[in-house]
Amino acid sequence: MSLVNSDNLREIRTLLGLTSHDVAELVGVSAQFIRMCETGSRKLPGQRAKEIEHALNIDADKLTRISELGALIRNKCK
Repeated sequence: MSLVNSDNLREIRTLLGLTSHDVAELVGVSAQFIRMCETGSRKLPGQRAKEIEHALNIDADKLTRISELGALIRNKCK
């Protein structure tokens, strides 16, 4: 199972300071494809998710830190 999925891709990308175009270039897809995966209008295939994980050096620890940072930011904005 992939760590990156449609539900967390946008948060990962945003917190790493990347645009959808940046991520798309790293894995050889269009920015539109990345945006569609983020919105759920297209499924993020497992192989693409693995490519994104590799390109962004995402492991379980880094994903946990990103998720915690996202939660902290969301709480501060309330």
